[in-house]
Amino acid sequence: MLEERQRAGGSWDETLQAANALLDADWISGQYFAPPGRSRPPRGVPLSAHEFQHLQAIHVTDRGYSVHRDRNPVAAGLTFNITNSQIGQLAAGDINNVTIENFFVELEHAIDQSNAPAVEKEEAKETVGKMRQLLAGAGGSAAGGLISSALRAVLGLP
Repeated sequence: MLEERQRAGGSWDETLQAANALLDADWISGQYFAPPGRSRPPRGVPLSAHEFQHLQAIHVTDRGYSVHRDRNPVAAGLTFNITNSQIGQLAAGDINNVTIENFFVELEHAIDQSNAPAVEKEEAKETVGKMRQLLAGAGGSAAGGLISSALRAVLGLP
């Protein structure tokens, strides 16, 4: 790191000063490997250039990442402010309206695309057909309406 900074035109002292400030703020951390007979300088005491060279596995801490994230927020997407409108829906981006009928069509398509034996596929598609008829036949009754809305809620459909 010191060599890269020096190649870029900075001095060791500037880099060391910046590294000490980051260490002191707990934005970076590392493992200090003291030479024989010496111990790591106490926290808060700036490292000398010689001591800094014994710091290995330097990494950005969670706090450092947090500061970076706070200083470089992700740009927000589009915002729509609508007041006094009678519009029922507003959509932006990739929107797919899915109905229960679409769901059954896609379910049959998925069955056709599966690697199951033809007999199994036919039986599965017959079952889907029965489910579709059941919902269509019960659609006029109170139970049919409840089943239909419960199915939409479970599947996350409109």
